[in-house]
Order: sequence, then C-alpha cells, then structure tokens
Amino acid sequence: MRLQRPLALILCLALLFSLHTSLADDIPTYTNLSEATNYVATQALNGKTEVKVRLSVKAVSGWSKSSLISLFADAVDSYSTSDRQVSVNMYNWGTMVTVSKIRLRDGYRMATAHLTHDRSGLSASEKACLDRAISIVNDLRAKYGYDGVGVELGIYDFICDHVTYTNYPSSDARWASITSARGALMEGKANCQGYADLFFLLGTIAGYQIDYLSGWVNTKEGAHIWNTIYLNRKFYLVDVTAGDSEDSWPHHPTHTFFNIGRDRLPKDRLAWYADVRYEDISATTDNSLSYFSNAGLDFGYATSDVGDAMNYLIWKRQNGVEFGEVMILNRTVSPEDVNNAMIKAVRPSHPRSAWTYDVSHQNGNTIVWLRWDQF
Repeated sequence: MRLQRPLALILCLALLFSLHTSLADDIPTYTNLSEATNYVATQALNGKTEVKVRLSVKAVSGWSKSSLISLFADAVDSYSTSDRQVSVNMYNWGTMVTVSKIRLRDGYRMATAHLTHDRSGLSASEKACLDRAISIVNDLRAKYGYDGVGVELGIYDFICDHVTYTNYPSSDARWASITSARGALMEGKANCQGYADLFFLLGTIAGYQIDYLSGWVNTKEGAHIWNTIYLNRKFYLVDVTAGDSEDSWPHHPTHTFFNIGRDRLPKDRLAWYADVRYEDISATTDNSLSYFSNAGLDFGYATSDVGDAMNYLIWKRQNGVEFGEVMILNRTVSPEDVNNAMIKAVRPSHPRSAWTYDVSHQNGNTIVWLRWDQF
C-alpha cells in the first residue's frame, strides 16, 4: 500500500489510465514496474475484477516470482480486500502478471458514491449503510463542529464502542462481512480490515483525507491493516483496531494510536510494506492533533507529574465525564502507585469515591485509563 492522493484526484487518475494504449488483446506491456502497478491499481479502482499486464525482461530484472506477487498484491491492497489472487508466469520474452478476484472495499465504494453523488453501483444494503454513516457524521459535526480533530475522535470512539473484534478464516462465508465497513457498521463485527474500512468511510464523509496502510503487526507476526490521516500537511497513523483491543480490562477504547507520528510508535509494533516510504509518516506527533495533548473534556492529557494527572481525571469527573485517559510522560508508574496517587488526590474532598482503572506502558510512558464508579 502506498500513501494515496486525495480520493477525487485518484478518480481522475483512474480515468486517465483507462485510456492507456495496449496490444490487440488489451493486455498492456510495461518496461517499468511502477507504471505497471499503477495501471493495475487504477484498473481495480475502475471496477475491474481481473487485470493482466505484460512485463519486459528488463522490467523484472532482479525480481523473484514471490517478490512480484507481493508487489502486485500490494498495488490493489490499499482499496481491495485481501482475498484477491495474484499469479506470475515467467517466459523467455518476459512475464505475465494476473491479478484476479479483486473486490473493492465497501468503504471505498460507498465513499466514492457519496463524493460523486452516484449511488447506482451500490446495493440496497450499502445504500442503507451509507445513509447511516452520513447520519453518524452529521451528529458528530453537531457536537464537535467542522474544524479540528473532534469529529475524527468521535468517529474513532464510535467505532470502538459499536464494533466488536471478530475473525473467521477467509474460507468462511462470513469473511466478506467482517472485512467491510458495511459489516462493521450494520452488524457490529469486524476484523482489522473492517475497522479500517469503516474509519475510511466515516472519515472521508467527514472531509478528512484518510487512507489505508497495510503491513504487519509485532514484527511481521501477522498481517494487519490500519489507516493514515493527512493533517496539517503531514501523514499520521491511526489504528482503531488497537484502540478497541479486547486485551484491556475493563474493556474500553484506548487512544495510544490516535494521530501519532513515528516517535510514539512502539518499536516493532507496526511494520508496513517496503514500497511505503518510512519518512512519509510524520517523524513527530503534533501536540495539537494528539489525543493526550488536547486536555479538554473530550480528550486526554499528558503530563510528567502523577498528581497532576490524577487532578485532571478528577476535574473531568467534576465536569460530568465519568471516565478519562492520561499519559504520564517519561515515567513507568506501577498500578499500585497510580492507585495511591489517586487516593491522595481525591479522598480529602470525596472520601466515598471509588474507581476502576487500567495501567499500561508504552515507550517509557505510562497510560492510565480510569472510570469513576462513585464520586
């Protein structure tokens, strides 16, 4: 997956590539791999379920069959589900590549229908899903306004609150549903593909430039897909699946992967494909965009002082918010020390207060999530 251009520009490029001259059998020949993969990608965006290209001997010099399969799979993975197939056949004259069973992600097709005001290619269930998505975004705009990242945060939290992580083998009939925005939104179940697809759909409707990013999690432990968002002329990472991790107890959304740069990405946590330039992702996290640096009622807070962090959580509760999340910078604080700090901060004024909390650590920082059970 490459970091993509705005969706409207992609649609224009798709039209241009559809005019590419080819041989009599309509299979074009390329001497440049980049042009070949761009052709395959744009044909997929035009709705083709199978695309073939010929590659010259020079084009594939130094490339193995397996490397070419990965390259062309990646060419469509940005906007196509992962059940596509790629075959590579090498001959004396060159190489034939066939990418088949291409199925554009529901979120991409519905977002395109919304932007182009053309729903003719959508099914009845997809039209209903798009209507619901538009309604959700309108409600979030009414709450947060049209500027800033408030609506983005609302989308992130909505997905975490309404979708349950579910996975099935790709051979299962339910696979298509859990990998799609429609399944995530209308059925409430998804794997990482469904999470990313729904974030793409809702974010695009809200006016953000959202993309998909494919790769691996935990040093190539398993395939994974998440999103990027383009804000203030830079790309940042957003992993909604990680934010809805079932590993946390009590279960709650976390925001450690909300608009982060490379500086807040744990070592080996996410790895993307080689043709995505690492430097395209912002080297640093922009405090004005980060969840923990906004310090409002709807956001979290970052501080190096444990007592200050506890006072922020108390302040949120005093203003009617029953849960909060803080990052204690450059300190590894134990759960016991967090609990003792809260006892010291809150019990003098609210002696009957009680809370449930969760503590995790990332890159030398401590993340505390707390819910007030009594105040």
